[in-house]
Amino acid sequence: MTGAAAQTLRRFFHSNKLGFTRTVNAPIAPLPAPLADLQPKAITRSYRTLAQAENEQALARVYGGLHFLEGCTAGLRMGNQVADWVYSGYLRP
Repeated sequence: MTGAAAQTLRRFFHSNKLGFTRTVNAPIAPLPAPLADLQPKAITRSYRTLAQAENEQALARVYGGLHFLEGCTAGLRMGNQVADWVYSGYLRP
């Protein structure tokens, strides 16, 4: 999904250099005793390019233990290809 969204934006704006900032409010994270819970806080991330954002998203899934890097890299590449196909065949003026 991330690869497809990023590639669609790249194709539409004819640039990878679309910087943006995103803030999320992380909820409380309960930890097992005797550790103290992590308190809720706002987390802000800034990106200079779409590629930087999509690569960080893939690495976050690896660091979180959800996926292997090879799968995330293949997913980004496949999403980019799907976006290219949809953009060239269906997203027309």
